[in-house]
Amino acid sequence: MQEDKRVQTLRSVARLLAIFAKQVELKRALAVADPQPQLEFWRLMHGGLSNLAVIEWCKLFGAKGSNALHWQRVYSDRECEFRTGLRAATAMNDPAFTVYWRNIKSWRDSNFAHFDPDAELPPKWPNFDTAIAAADYYYSWVNVELAKSEFHLHPATLKTFRQTVRSGYDKAAALAVHSTKDLSQS
Repeated sequence: MQEDKRVQTLRSVARLLAIFAKQVELKRALAVADPQPQLEFWRLMHGGLSNLAVIEWCKLFGAKGSNALHWQRVYSDRECEFRTGLRAATAMNDPAFTVYWRNIKSWRDSNFAHFDPDAELPPKWPNFDTAIAAADYYYSWVNVELAKSEFHLHPATLKTFRQTVRSGYDKAAALAVHSTKDLSQS
């Protein structure tokens, strides 16, 4: 019974990592299709996808006690090992990652999951490169552990998954942006 619960938790982590990856890749595809959107519709889509991605990432990497799928809870018995690998995967030392983590969490806490009118916000949306690297790393751990239980994630890496969904998103985003190019604000 305990093993079944562990597999269920790991599968939930993989699902949440995939949701996060989809949001980031769709945001990136839209940014390529229309880097400086003039139509409010697209600006709202860009912002909404960024906000949703931040929320999902914080479930996995935000405050330790806030979510059962946070890496420190899932790998509490191997926290030091996971943290060392996470820093290598993100090419950041502890202080740099902590600053990045605080900025993402602050964006969520002050801007949209909660609202603090006095909060000082960064001048632009969070950059997701480090968040994606962290997610890729977490997925690799989950995949290794699930493989031992004879459950295999497909694809085997989150990077491969991201590349697969991105190719479809690039086409859809280009078509969608093109189909709205003649619309004006009303």
